[in-house]
Amino acid sequence: MINVGSNRVIFELRRIAGLSYKQIAIQLGISDETVKTQVSLALKVLRTKFGALFTLPFL
Repeated sequence: MINVGSNRVIFELRRIAGLSYKQIAIQLGISDETVKTQVSLALKVLRTKFGALFTLPFL
């Protein structure tokens, strides 16, 4: 089960560590779809908080 702040961990594993959705799912014991959802939610939070700064190509 994932907890509060997990989208940050998942986001970091995906975007900073460069792991695939499948690798993250296996490592955390969750589904690929949960990983995709959490990355999407993390991006939404970043865009809300930082606006145009997070339209950069590396995200």
